[in-house]
Amino acid sequence: MNSSALDDYLPAYDFGHRHAIDVPAPPARVHEAVHHYSLDESASTRLLFRLRGLPPAGPFLASLRGIGFEVLAEIPGRETIVGLAARLLAEGRFLLPLPPQGAAGFRDLDLPRTLKIAASLGVRPRGGGTVLETETRVLCTDRAAWALFAPYWAIIRLPGGFIRRRMLTGIRRKAVQGT
Repeated sequence: MNSSALDDYLPAYDFGHRHAIDVPAPPARVHEAVHHYSLDESASTRLLFRLRGLPPAGPFLASLRGIGFEVLAEIPGRETIVGLAARLLAEGRFLLPLPPQGAAGFRDLDLPRTLKIAASLGVRPRGGGTVLETETRVLCTDRAAWALFAPYWAIIRLPGGFIRRRMLTGIRRKAVQGT
């Protein structure tokens, strides 16, 4: 992602991935589609969320808030940054979430066995259209957190990427249709 505000919240990270798609619509329409997209619109995404015990419901950002994410920054018409801090139990299960930290608290949080997950969903003009991008970053606050999270990331990275690509495609469809 070019010059993402994500760098302000999680500049260093242990795990991450990015996805992007070209959208033949103006950035304002694409950004509006981001806020109207629902994870429920994709049967495969619904299934993957259910397998993880996370039922998607309603608009995308509301779904994220429902599982503990908080909006760290909203750059109108350009980018939304969300974050989640989670403690890891010895078995590798997540104790979700830690109480909302706010933007400054999220940046400064440094507890043992903790993950900091930050994600961006942004738009930028390119030619006569828009590039819609998403990036997810995960920082493990210590070696214990890294050791507990790494096996989970190895399993979830590919399905998580699939979900993000489906999400981008769904948002693209909404933007092109003008909804």
